[in-house]
Amino acid sequence: VTAIAPGNNENIRAIEGNITDAVFNKNTNTLYYVTSAPNKFIAYDVKTKTILHEIALSKAPTCFAISEDWTKAAVGHNGSFSAINLSNNTVAATYNSDYSINDIAWGEDDWFCYTQKGGSFSCLHWINTATGAFADDADKSALDGSSIVKKVPNQGYVIATRNSTSPSGFFAYSIASKSKKSYSHMDLTNFWMSEDGQYVYAQNCNIYRTTSSTGATNTFNANINAIGKINFGSNSYNAIKSIYHSNNYLWIIYNDSYSSDTSSGIYQFEDNDYTLVKTHTYSLLYQPDGQTASFNV
Repeated sequence: VTAIAPGNNENIRAIEGNITDAVFNKNTNTLYYVTSAPNKFIAYDVKTKTILHEIALSKAPTCFAISEDWTKAAVGHNGSFSAINLSNNTVAATYNSDYSINDIAWGEDDWFCYTQKGGSFSCLHWINTATGAFADDADKSALDGSSIVKKVPNQGYVIATRNSTSPSGFFAYSIASKSKKSYSHMDLTNFWMSEDGQYVYAQNCNIYRTTSSTGATNTFNANINAIGKINFGSNSYNAIKSIYHSNNYLWIIYNDSYSSDTSSGIYQFEDNDYTLVKTHTYSLLYQPDGQTASFNV
């Protein structure tokens, strides 16, 4: 039996449904997220703690991405896409797909790139959410059925890696040509980008300069080396779950142990020498607002 004392729930909000994916716009303090059961695309103001807009989706979402000007989004589903107009908060169009969508990233204009779910070999796919046009990278077997893709902020490249193949690979794709620009035969697995796009932060705590991938043209095995490492000290077991980079700090959710998939803290690192500044802990159990009546167990 675990007993939890009353706590301050001022910054805790119940969410209807299961969150599948989320993106934060720090300029407007807006958190965008998608949920299943109910199937919705939601814009939430984190400052006022209120829902700004809710857009009903026809199917459960698997992922989504937003353009850098925050005017359009694409939501992936099993076998389809929803094109979202964020100027009037409506579903502008829906398109069928031959695949279930695993991950998606905005490219340029109305083009989004995406990876498919399932299958041993696949390529990076593209869709134009204004016209419904599709395109594929020429290398049909570069990726696998659980690959992830992320745009380099304010640059004409996306980075991709496999998640069911060893090594996972470090891919760079040109958005303009919609084709693979470089590949390094190494492990990257999950990764996150710095705010300015200059650095790639890997799940294993390594730090890479983005141009070592986007500036290379070797599609067999580009030479990419780590230029630093996020130091968790004796607790370094390559278990980063998420990184958010903002205002010269990295905010990191890190698993509590090697065998655990839970985290009870957010680690704040400065982004120059990557030293730990502070750990923000939180309880994984709900704290009631007030004391409840006692009872026997």
